[in-house]
Amino acid sequence: MLLNESVANFIAELASKAPTPGGGGASALVGALSAALASMMANLTLGKEKFRAVENDMSLLEGELAVARSEFLKLMDEDAQAYNSIMECYALPKNSPDERTLRAERLAKAAQTAALVPLKVCDNAVKVLLITEQVAKLGNPGLLTDAGCAAILGMATFECAELNVRINLPLTHNKEFITDCENKLTDYRLKASKSKKLILQTTQMVFWSADEQTGNIKSGYLQLNPNDLLGVSCYKKCYRHPADKNKCVQVVYNKEGLRDIKREKRYRRYMAQHPEFDYSMLPVFYGECETNMGHGYIYERIVQPDGSVCPTFRDYFQHPERLQNEFDLLVSKMKQLKQDMLTNEIITMNITEENIAVQTYGNDIRIRLLSDLGSSFFLPIDYEFRSIRLRRVERHWQKMCDKFIELFPVDIVKKFAESIR
Repeated sequence: MLLNESVANFIAELASKAPTPGGGGASALVGALSAALASMMANLTLGKEKFRAVENDMSLLEGELAVARSEFLKLMDEDAQAYNSIMECYALPKNSPDERTLRAERLAKAAQTAALVPLKVCDNAVKVLLITEQVAKLGNPGLLTDAGCAAILGMATFECAELNVRINLPLTHNKEFITDCENKLTDYRLKASKSKKLILQTTQMVFWSADEQTGNIKSGYLQLNPNDLLGVSCYKKCYRHPADKNKCVQVVYNKEGLRDIKREKRYRRYMAQHPEFDYSMLPVFYGECETNMGHGYIYERIVQPDGSVCPTFRDYFQHPERLQNEFDLLVSKMKQLKQDMLTNEIITMNITEENIAVQTYGNDIRIRLLSDLGSSFFLPIDYEFRSIRLRRVERHWQKMCDKFIELFPVDIVKKFAESIR
């Protein structure tokens, strides 16, 4: 049995003059390798705290892959047996009309079996591709290249097996059988091609690249992990970038979010036309990309030097003792932020306690604006007139101070708001 052969012996036999194993056995073996690679990704996802949310799904997928792997190995032997049956039929005598008739009947029957075995390989290859597609979406992104290899091997398995189906079909002399097999092959090919493409798109998350001059993403696909969700707003979800801890990926999920992104993109174009201004208080925008969660927008992730989350002013206001301890420094830095916004004519929709982050550097801090950039005007006249931009900064700043007092009616917050006006 081929199942008991070592890899070295199987390859030696494959290269020899022996009629079996041949292309059919080789394609089934490649299918088993495809399923094994997908299983590896599943197994190296299972048991990890980071992927606890997908533990049950991944366990089921791995079980299906184990069944598919065993099926491929069984089909290796079935293919050799089917080929040997064909050869036995060719060896039958054909001297008399009866002998020729019997030989033709047995050959047609053997040919059907010889077509059905690789057809099973095709079917199993499609199953493995579809399962691998789910494993790639949910599994450990560090193993995505293995999922990509599994997809390529799975598609190769299908294409090799398809050849072996088609070579045997004419020998069956059964139009109904031939039509049925060809219809199945067409359906399998569509499913296999689509699944391979999706898996490779997911795999390409590790190949995203950036323009050397601008740093903007040029192309690629990012596989976002549901467990890397950093936060959810009314219209966006923010995920940790799978390949760069200093970046995050925002995904919009409604029309309001699309309008917000459109407004910010217009403002980013305005910023690009004014390199004389200092925009370092804003998060860097690296570009757009496709993700498994939808179209994504890649930004600098505003965090502490050690990678921990930066507090916002909401955090300070909800813990007045913290505000009290850092009061003078925070007042000084907020006054500096206002001056920087006026000097660099920063246009925002509004400024709230939630979109101002505080980065700590030893005994010093840095204030960063997180979001709500750009003009709300349909025709943004504030982009054209400096006086309007400056009035807008001042107006939003005063509204921010008023809102601080309204939302957090405690003495220390009121003192803070009045101090930074």
